[in-house]
Order: sequence, then structure tokens, then C-alpha cells
Amino acid sequence: MRTKTQLEEQRKHENFVELKKTDAKEKHKDAMARLKEREEAQMRLAYKDKDGKTKKAIEERRKQEMHESNVRLFGRQTIGVHGCELPKFSNQQESREWWKKKFEYVQNPNYQSAKQLKQDRKFWAKNDLMYLSDTNFEPGPEDDFKQTFVKKDRKNSV
Repeated sequence: MRTKTQLEEQRKHENFVELKKTDAKEKHKDAMARLKEREEAQMRLAYKDKDGKTKKAIEERRKQEMHESNVRLFGRQTIGVHGCELPKFSNQQESREWWKKKFEYVQNPNYQSAKQLKQDRKFWAKNDLMYLSDTNFEPGPEDDFKQTFVKKDRKNSV
């Protein structure tokens, strides 16, 4: 005679094995899945004669058509109001000379990168010399912001 615990364990094991067998034969579908399948079947039957297109395919076709029409209308060449190509100022020597006449023009600037210039101008950023001052015994350069800052005198109108 078996104990109650052994009997429960055996029944539990048998139920589990039977559940696995039924799952392998037939996949369970809930009500929403069955409804979705029915609706998809109805849509396929209703539109079986027409060429089915997805949203992505329609968007790709529209994008291609728009690109082709832009190329046809505007071409690859930039044309000004009067029908001739617009000048490229960076390629002309006259434009370079014009910049040299500006008051703040520097022939050989300290910074060749706008990104580096912007980074070093931030009051909280440390440039390389400031980082190196931690290892050297010489003090690092003073911050530009602190050198040029002048406090305004306030006049009280009270």
C-alpha cells in the first residue's frame, strides 16, 4: 500500500505527462487568437484578386517616386533665379581675400577645430595644460574667463 504523498506525486507526474502530450498534438489558442485568424481569413478572401501591398512597400514606392520627380524637376545642378549655376564662394580666391580684410581675421589660428575651441571656452572644461599641471610642479594657465571678468559697479537708485 502506498502513502498519500506518493499517490499525489504519481498523479501529478501522470497529469504532467498527459498535458505535454496534448500540447504537442494541438497548440492551444485563446479566443483573441482565434478571432484574429478568422478576421485575417476574411480579409484574404475579400481581397484575393487584388495585389496586396504592405504599408512599408507603399511608403518605399512613394519615396522613390518623389525622389525621381525631384531629380527630374530640379536636376543635380543647383540653379539660381536667372537660370545659371549658383557660385560656390568657398572655391573662389576673391572670397578668401574678403575674409582677410575683416577686423578679427587671424592668419594662423590657435584652433583648427571649432569643436576644440568650443570645448576649451567652457568655463568648467579643462584643457590639456590644466590636466598636465597636476603632474608638473608649475601652475597651470589661468582661465580666460577669470582673467577678463570685471565686476560692474552698481548704482543704487534708492
